[in-house]
Amino acid sequence: MSRRERGGGHGSYHPIGFEDRQDTSAIISFRFVGFEKALAEAVDDDIKIVKRAARSTINKVTKSAKAVIVEEIRKHYNVPEQVLRKRINTLLAKMWDMRGELTVGGASVSLSYFGARQQAGQMITTRKNMKDGSGLKSVKGRGLRHFQGVSVQVVQTHSTLLRRAFMVQVKSGHVGIFVRRGKGRYPIEHKASISIASMFETAGVSSAVAAKIEADLERVFEHELAYYQGRL
Repeated sequence: MSRRERGGGHGSYHPIGFEDRQDTSAIISFRFVGFEKALAEAVDDDIKIVKRAARSTINKVTKSAKAVIVEEIRKHYNVPEQVLRKRINTLLAKMWDMRGELTVGGASVSLSYFGARQQAGQMITTRKNMKDGSGLKSVKGRGLRHFQGVSVQVVQTHSTLLRRAFMVQVKSGHVGIFVRRGKGRYPIEHKASISIASMFETAGVSSAVAAKIEADLERVFEHELAYYQGRL
């Protein structure tokens, strides 16, 4: 997202940063710049109203931008909505800081969230609950013929078969996928997926988020201003 400023109306904005930090996270931060006119035209009693409307606008637009991030990433990646929402943090505006910020988590996501399905003999093992990610469950079922291992679907259009792989829940509660290297039980390798921040960049989400912010700011601000003025 390039550094830019758009004028016109009360709802203009200035994205003050899009940063992809591979070791940590991706950050989208935006700030209002067009409210000076509304503040200049307001009498003393209305200044607080304008500021409240601006703060409410930023917070509502920030939350809707988060929804866009989730939607756009899920168009490309088979990651549960709940997993994404937990890894996208919002910084909401304050009266003294008219800024909205979204931080997209940089830690890798377990492959077990991507529709992982372990096949061992006649037993099929999957996650118990995608919402909170707890535990594993195993049932008898028919799997792929002549395949022993774990199948995952990271992207929406393609599945991957990991032969000699298995899922296990460790003491911390983390459910991981491991692959045996060699003919024996050991050594094993932990298979991690890409981070949500990398998904954000790969899927080209930033342009969709910028478009959402531009489309919403002025409309939402006018509504919030009318609300706080008691016109709604």
